[in-house]
Amino acid sequence: EIYVNGKLAGSHTGGFTPFQADLSGFIKAGKINTLVIGVKNESLADTLASATQYAAHSLGGITRKLELYALPKVFIKKLEYHTVLDETNTDAQIVLDLIIANRGRKNAENLRTKISLAETQGASLLIPDKGNLIDPVPSGGEISHRLVIPVRKARLWDPEHPNLYNAVVSLADGEETIQKTALKIGIRQIDVVGNQVFINGKPIKLRGVNRHEVHPLKGRSLGMEEWMADVKLFREANVNYIRTSHYPPAEEFISLCDSIGFFVECEAPLCWVGHGANANWVQEDPHSNRLYSLIRQLVLETVAQYRNHPSVIIWSMANESAWGPIWESVLSELNELDPSRPVSFHDQAYGGYNNYGSARCQIANIHYPGPGGPEVAWKFERPLLFGEYAHLNTYNRQEIVTDPGVRDAWGRGLESMWENMYHSTGCLGGAIWSGIDDVFYLPEGKAVGYGEWGPVDGWRRPKPEYWHLKKIYSPVKIIARSFPVPRAGQAIRIPVENRHLFTDLSELKILWELGNQSGECSLGLPPGNSGILEISPGRVPSQNEELSISFYSPKGYKIDTYTLAVGEAVEQEYEAESLLKPEFLVFENRVSVSMGEEVWNINAVNGRLENVRLGNTQILTGGPDLMLLPLRTGPCNTEHSLDIEPLNDVCSGWKGRISGTGTEGNSVFVQVEGSYNEADIKITYWFGRKPGVELEYEITLKEDIDPRQIGL
Repeated sequence: EIYVNGKLAGSHTGGFTPFQADLSGFIKAGKINTLVIGVKNESLADTLASATQYAAHSLGGITRKLELYALPKVFIKKLEYHTVLDETNTDAQIVLDLIIANRGRKNAENLRTKISLAETQGASLLIPDKGNLIDPVPSGGEISHRLVIPVRKARLWDPEHPNLYNAVVSLADGEETIQKTALKIGIRQIDVVGNQVFINGKPIKLRGVNRHEVHPLKGRSLGMEEWMADVKLFREANVNYIRTSHYPPAEEFISLCDSIGFFVECEAPLCWVGHGANANWVQEDPHSNRLYSLIRQLVLETVAQYRNHPSVIIWSMANESAWGPIWESVLSELNELDPSRPVSFHDQAYGGYNNYGSARCQIANIHYPGPGGPEVAWKFERPLLFGEYAHLNTYNRQEIVTDPGVRDAWGRGLESMWENMYHSTGCLGGAIWSGIDDVFYLPEGKAVGYGEWGPVDGWRRPKPEYWHLKKIYSPVKIIARSFPVPRAGQAIRIPVENRHLFTDLSELKILWELGNQSGECSLGLPPGNSGILEISPGRVPSQNEELSISFYSPKGYKIDTYTLAVGEAVEQEYEAESLLKPEFLVFENRVSVSMGEEVWNINAVNGRLENVRLGNTQILTGGPDLMLLPLRTGPCNTEHSLDIEPLNDVCSGWKGRISGTGTEGNSVFVQVEGSYNEADIKITYWFGRKPGVELEYEITLKEDIDPRQIGL
């Protein structure tokens, strides 16, 4: 609620969408005026967005920018545009729709609009102040006005070539300019044909992440530092699509997506409406008519704020919600308001879970489809988007602390999944859950939030998974890991696949290194094609040399590097027998095996290895011990302990004995039998087969476990 000089001047129920209040009738000219804003966070809008629940702390406050500005009495109230391409995707029309309002003059006549249009990359003025006469605007009224600007040989917008035009729309009264409004225009066209989406006539594949507006100390109120860091990190990870989960972000972030180049799916602030994750819907009816006006408002306010951004190619009405008559009605209005973009609704497009029939949305959606999802998408009737997929390890926190190698396991799974998605025609692509850790550090010291699920943490530091993401999403693919040694005078020939959507490989900078040589090469290869890259080092490379090839974007960042072996790599196998003959030394309480200066001491009473000595130096103490580590996941906790104990305990309660010794050729062995509380075990130490010692063991479990790690 906004109060000016003690009087209510306007109010708004929302949280992530903007609104305006006209303060004209409350301001005292030439006087000191008092502006007071009251915020209530636990509103119906907060419930519909699951916003406070999702952040796991109160989202009270003002998280976005606040502006105070003045307008003339006759002004441009609304300015929206869309673009239309011709059949050859060469020439375009920019269609500008304005509403001119009159708030205090008698009938406003002799009004004109003017527009200038220039390329942001250069100084060429395409439309030099073209004027258009406007119909008179009655006092207190408003009129609609349309401008159509033809653009010959348009520089089209796509995320690989984010070309923008600078437009200035002026409103003039006779010869006097009374208002100027500037905006950046991206010329591009979206078509949904069959089960594919086309941008500027070309089919697209979305290599995406979900993204929250989040910072550990700033909460959901960010600034340019974080917005710039995010677009840079995601761009350099070869991401081309961002889903704004689960609310529209700050407009500054979307503007960066326009200029730097990303596809954006802009999501309205509606989350878990009718979904079991929000407990309100146990008692409340998510299809109650009392919710209609607010759901409609939040969806249409999102569209009104972001429709002039070319990066936004999909409107998402809600996250993981239950489709019903309210959504049907709002979808019809949304399609009429903006017919230039398709609409999604993040429920499940197939299966029995949370699938309530949002089939009228142009984009079908499913979360976590599993490895079989790409096959389903192949011939799906609509473009099928994996709105969330390949969830990072998050809830198995003890596993991650114990064995960071599970991060590599995630990367291997993602590679298999993405390759199938890429080759599935009806799969529009998908967004990794999620892009950035959603964790907050509260003033009292608690860490809360739904997940440390990002390949980037909240401080914008890449995690190990980030490099998997970059490699797997790479739009340049070299499958070979080696190549045959070429004949003298012949170039090295490497098969390359160009997975860019709009970029020919000739636009890239390609550098190579071979031994102490380096150079630059090029290849003209249209997007979506495969070809042969030729490198001429001027000599015949040697067997087992390595060739490194790096690809750089026209924007300057490294897309990918491949290192290939020259010739077939030969693995070194070491099967030599030990030259030292082992000898037994039996004492009262231990059995020792010596191999030259190396001595192994095993306790004769309990079968435990006491130590290993090399001359006078002890090089090993104790062991070996059996590990039977269960695979442990955990619930989706919203409170994050920073003190997680690793799950690295060995089995307990050892009881054992030396059960035998002996010789076999030049080798000797010591056999130990024993038991832990968790398993029985038989271990045989072999000395003299190879340098060092070889262990064979056999275990019998006493309890049923699902093991993550099993062995000595």
